[in-house]
Amino acid sequence: MTEAPRESRPSRRPPHADDIDQLIAGLGTDPTMGLSSAEVEERLARIGPNRLSEPPRKSTILSLAGQLANPLVLTLLGAAVIATLVGLSQREGASFLSKFGDALAILLIVIVNALLGFVQERRAEAAMLALKSMTSPTARVRRNGTVVIAIEDGPLVNFCKPAVDPLFASAAEVWGNKVLALVLTGMGADGLAGAKSVVAAGGSVVAQDEATSVVWGMPGQVTNAGLCSAVLPLPEIAARLTRLFVGDRS
Repeated sequence: MTEAPRESRPSRRPPHADDIDQLIAGLGTDPTMGLSSAEVEERLARIGPNRLSEPPRKSTILSLAGQLANPLVLTLLGAAVIATLVGLSQREGASFLSKFGDALAILLIVIVNALLGFVQERRAEAAMLALKSMTSPTARVRRNGTVVIAIEDGPLVNFCKPAVDPLFASAAEVWGNKVLALVLTGMGADGLAGAKSVVAAGGSVVAQDEATSVVWGMPGQVTNAGLCSAVLPLPEIAARLTRLFVGDRS
């Protein structure tokens, strides 16, 4: 009697390798409209947030016990037991240190080693948490057909947070030639890469001039790169923006 062949199930590919239309259909969403607020609340209640589960952190007692499970530490503990037995077998009248000095020294080494290992482990965990917070992924979403702007705790950009470059670049990606970027006095080159994205998308960049800037770093960078449609003194910027908003491109 032979066993009937089992039905072969098609192996599902990971999402990043799946066809985008099939993936969108499987997720039940519309890339142009996004999810409605009601759908978001329903999915959060049914599935939960889009976040990887964190493993439980070891308690202090378990961490210390883990330090004692090292083979070298176990060897030292065995040596301490032997040294204690040797001390007990010595003649009467011998001092306490002469009997148990070796065992005490070994135990002291074990305790110091366990404490150092525990501290290093805790510091490593803190460093990993810090790195994780610096590499937080960011995303833009659509809700009810409109773009939602969120402030997220992402990584440092240009050694600062918040930064102008990701603000300008994300705005240019979403709104294209409707973006008007304004660069005022500031130190460094933050905003240069973002301004390039704005201009490449058809948007406009206005910068403050050197004479009215306290530090002509950021506006100077975009000006010298030839990205500005106007470089103006601070008192004239508000009037120019008002004219641009009402459609005056002169």
